[in-house]
Amino acid sequence: MSAVAERIETLSIRLEQGDTPLLSCREIPESEYRGTFYATTTHPLSVALLPATGRDYEFGCSRVARQNARAAERRGYEYLRIDRAEWEDDLHDIRSSAPERQGRAMPDAYMERQLYGSDAWPEPHCKRHLITVHGVTDTHGRLVAYAQIVQCGEVARFNTILGHWDRLKDQVVWLLVLEALKWHIDECGAAFALYYTHDSGHGPGLRYFKERFGFRPAHVRWEFA
Repeated sequence: MSAVAERIETLSIRLEQGDTPLLSCREIPESEYRGTFYATTTHPLSVALLPATGRDYEFGCSRVARQNARAAERRGYEYLRIDRAEWEDDLHDIRSSAPERQGRAMPDAYMERQLYGSDAWPEPHCKRHLITVHGVTDTHGRLVAYAQIVQCGEVARFNTILGHWDRLKDQVVWLLVLEALKWHIDECGAAFALYYTHDSGHGPGLRYFKERFGFRPAHVRWEFA
């Protein structure tokens, strides 16, 4: 493991609470960070510092991440923003495709079909405070991976990342993460990405994956203003 990956930084990240009169600009920082796991954990969080453009990010993260994402594209997979209400069958197939992940049994809820309300945000909305869902489809138009991201001020936080178990070998999640972060940089001005704690997961695989995208261990001071 590289010395850079082992160094634990302390970062200040602004949540920009109340930057507009919209309700989401006050509620999302409050519900997602005030007294929550992310504000109280003693474990270093997994944080990536993001450049000014998505293109800079793509060519600034590791060659492994970029090559794996493009390999998925060559196999015919495509990235897109999604509304989960329109993909309930495929979402169930993804969530129930493996009884265990990262060495742990999946919660029972993952094996049960879920109903989803629309992910569309009403107008007007603040791009610094919103929740988006991103997906990857195969050559038949079926959804094979998805991620939910919470944008809150400067930080875009992965809330969920999941790929169909049978498609992971095609690097679909590499394509998903790269393109979703590029979208949040270019559309929302995200300066940081957050992916749970840096030591999360069973074994070194998830940590290796995150570090290829520039995630490093960090302690974070959340600034609500």
